[in-house]
Amino acid sequence: MHMGQEYCGIVIEVGTEIRTVRPGQFAGGELAFEFAEAE
Repeated sequence: MHMGQEYCGIVIEVGTEIRTVRPGQFAGGELAFEFAEAE
């Protein structure tokens, strides 16, 4: 499978400090990349 720019799915598990998402919820997002040139 290839990851695209956007993604979505069902949350399987979360860390102990995560408060805004729960397992079983639908979630989606977008990847963001920053590019820089080395001198």
